[in-house]
Amino acid sequence: MDLIISQDYNDTIENEYELERGKPMPSINHSQIQTNIVLALAKYRKEFSFFTELDLELTSGRAVPDVCIYPKMTINWRKDIIRFTEVPIIAFEILSPRQALDDITTKIDTIYFSADVKAAWIVFPSLQTVHVLTPNGKTKAYTEGVIRDATTGIEISIEDIFAD
Repeated sequence: MDLIISQDYNDTIENEYELERGKPMPSINHSQIQTNIVLALAKYRKEFSFFTELDLELTSGRAVPDVCIYPKMTINWRKDIIRFTEVPIIAFEILSPRQALDDITTKIDTIYFSADVKAAWIVFPSLQTVHVLTPNGKTKAYTEGVIRDATTGIEISIEDIFAD
């Protein structure tokens, strides 16, 4: 038996998700890139902790980065945290199909950098490009090669981020 869901129902789900997260519903390309970033970061697990879709409540506001990096943490499996207040070192934002670039850069400047995040990476799926922003206003764009984060020493190749 096929389940039939009305378009109105799907729109309601998307709107609720977007309101709750403060960002558009992700797509298959978005999801694949998020997975690829985490897989590329796996080799740094002894030095850093990585989280996806973590709800941050920072002094400068709330945000849910697609991926964020912290100094290595010990996880308390008996006590979970719903809204995390610690500032990440790096926040990754993957542009969704219905997301405006100005919305992301505003979030980066007003929430991440105001809270002392050291770098923000914006991934553009359709252009296969990554822009690395820093609090000093500098931006570096990558279309090939290896991206090296100056604060952490983490390196990820563009090819790994956009792997099939």
